[in-house]
Amino acid sequence: MALSINELVTPCLILNQTTLDRNLSRVHTIAQKAGVHLRPHCKTAKSAEIARRATAGFNGGITVATLNEAEYFAQHGFTDITYAVSIVSSKLKRLQALRDHGVIITVLCDHSDTIEAIIPQLSSSSTPLPILIEIDTGTRRTGVLPDAPELIPLATCINESPSLEFRGLLSFGGFGYKENSPEDIADTAALERTRILDAAERLENAGVQCPVISVGSTPHVLCARSFNGISEIRPGVYVFGDLMMKALGVYDYEDIAVTVQATVIGHNREQNRAYIDAGALALSQDQGFDRNGLPYAKYGLIRQNDSALPHPNIGVCDVNQEHGFVECLNEPYDFPFDEFPIGSIVHVIPNHACHTISGFDRYHVVDDIGQVIAEWPRTNGW
Repeated sequence: MALSINELVTPCLILNQTTLDRNLSRVHTIAQKAGVHLRPHCKTAKSAEIARRATAGFNGGITVATLNEAEYFAQHGFTDITYAVSIVSSKLKRLQALRDHGVIITVLCDHSDTIEAIIPQLSSSSTPLPILIEIDTGTRRTGVLPDAPELIPLATCINESPSLEFRGLLSFGGFGYKENSPEDIADTAALERTRILDAAERLENAGVQCPVISVGSTPHVLCARSFNGISEIRPGVYVFGDLMMKALGVYDYEDIAVTVQATVIGHNREQNRAYIDAGALALSQDQGFDRNGLPYAKYGLIRQNDSALPHPNIGVCDVNQEHGFVECLNEPYDFPFDEFPIGSIVHVIPNHACHTISGFDRYHVVDDIGQVIAEWPRTNGW
């Protein structure tokens, strides 16, 4: 007999399978129409079951952000993995253990010092280590600027080393998160594409070929007008959506697949608020975006009963470790205690799904009538 979500111990993570599948299908269609490879960034879901669904119809390649994720997915049969964080020599031993078991791990670098540090440790390996150079196309995080003078010497050094295999270029289009509309995001997606292709052209003119041109970020993938010249895309949060994606205009509330289920544990009529058993560890302290006149609460909105829409005036406005403070967002400020009796269940829509779900070890997968149809484990750690 299926379990009702009301029987679950809270706080817990609820995943609507229908919404998940719809989100996956949306990006599958984008990749297929553009003729690009989809290499989903699994740092968001950290789930083998979701990764299998996300890669269905493609070649099974994925992206990860930690070696723990790489090890977890390798244990579940994924053998083509891009580790999308600059490699350092201290991590080569764990990485080599995966390679020894037949996993193809592609790593990133953005500095010649990295290459000088790792090459001596690879001399005994019979298979060259695949490397992508990360290009900073506008995010201003890690990466080499497209016109940087050091780009060509770095790529040439990699290309000429028998211990390394130069695979191409990778960028993260995180600067699209600064925009306020899909049209503006499409403009930044075009900049990401232009800048990484400019870098590739510089290298090819210098005799270094770039078989892989990889771009990322969910907003850019969803809004891009063209993927001409791009070989693969690496969105991550698209599988779930969240309030940040809604604030950017690329998702609707109905597209948000994951919520945190919590229980009302107290009322404070003097302070005009209720308390739930989901605090900072369950919701994270990511405060998302207060944009475009949408309902906003620092730690997530409360979903209306039997609806994907948020309550128009109720959200989680403060947190302690295990307490969430549920309050009114706007006038009138008379908290509707009758709607939130002690012991009742609420669902919190996360500001940023990647951060929120990191506090949980599994998804309770539900159907459209609120029955739990599966539990999917997920990994955490580094």
